[in-house]
Amino acid sequence: MLNFESPVVLELLIAQGWTPEREAAIPAIVRSSLDTQPRLASHPAVAALQNLAGLHIGQAGSGRECATSNIEFDWLEDHFTGEDPDDTLIAWEQRLNTRLIPLAEVHHAHSQLLMAHDGRCFSWSFAGISFEGENIQQALEHLLLGIRSRPMLEPGQSATTLYGLKYKAGDPEIYRY
Repeated sequence: MLNFESPVVLELLIAQGWTPEREAAIPAIVRSSLDTQPRLASHPAVAALQNLAGLHIGQAGSGRECATSNIEFDWLEDHFTGEDPDDTLIAWEQRLNTRLIPLAEVHHAHSQLLMAHDGRCFSWSFAGISFEGENIQQALEHLLLGIRSRPMLEPGQSATTLYGLKYKAGDPEIYRY
């Protein structure tokens, strides 16, 4: 069961009919994958999706540091079945030593919100991967309020661009994993 304390997150979730006890149906194809993969079934993203799937919160607009985002929670079935794997995402899972499960499409489906097995959340888009928060509540606050996520570098990469800004390996904004 998810427990949110952030007034920003709570207000928007409750307006969409969310309660801590809410249970969304698990699609049959996802249920089949969970039944055959016990480690996947214990991933915290599964519990989060059981509580949040089908909800749409927030809207794209001006935020504190960057644009705010709309967030559409849903089971992205291909990720659970292993169909059409993304080699770049698999490489990030290996670097982070975790399974990354999509929780939602974000900002008109321009990116996805991913959750690691330890609860950390990341954004995944054409721009690459970035750190969104230590937990789902922090990640949702950042997306809803327009607080910049922290860019991440691949091994050996000296710089990256995010939000139209160039970040170098030594910059404090870079998320070190």
